Amino acid sequence: MKVLIVDDEPDVRALVRSALAFANLDLRPLEAADGDEALSIIYSDRPDLVVLDLALPRRDGFAVLEQVRQKTDLPIIVLTARGLEDDKIKGLRLGADDYLTKPFSPRELVARIESVLRRSAPRPPRGGTVETHDLHIDLAARRVKRAGKDIHFTPTELNLLAELQARLSLSYLFIAHDLAVVRHISDRIAVMYLGKIVEIGDASAI
Repeated sequence: MKVLIVDDEPDVRALVRSALAFANLDLRPLEAADGDEALSIIYSDRPDLVVLDLALPRRDGFAVLEQVRQKTDLPIIVLTARGLEDDKIKGLRLGADDYLTKPFSPRELVARIESVLRRSAPRPPRGGTVETHDLHIDLAARRVKRAGKDIHFTPTELNLLAELQARLSLSYLFIAHDLAVVRHISDRIAVMYLGKIVEIGDASAI
């Protein structure tokens, strides 16, 4: 599997590259030093996952993340020195699958890479359609619509939705524009994006 390391600092790329050798998966590193080079490699080499810095020359990581999410659900882990809460929330809302701040533990990064790859791997489709008010969820087709318009979900979010449907037996679901739901991923809190899953199933079972 190919992992694209996007960072303008050669030492950081070298550290991530060496860390991949200790993964339980066969991970082959690709490298990019700026946002434009990253996009070129993403579309030409089709990596399986991207480790993305935010402070990049030519095109910053937020812009790369936003452009990639317009075309693909490629798993992306943000790895950056920008540890402010606003930056984390922005990155996650733009579609990052995980967010890790520098300085970082190479072992933790590898564990997060393996975790994101597991969560984003294709799974046998779950059947079932959920409809409530103007919301339509087709788990088999892996599509969610509201008022007839598609709502974009990353593979991780769709897998989470399928798991919740299977475990909680969806009795209701609503989507709000002013709330976010959080869940723990690898002992850190990930913010599910505004306007997406807010509450699913029997509230007493959550």
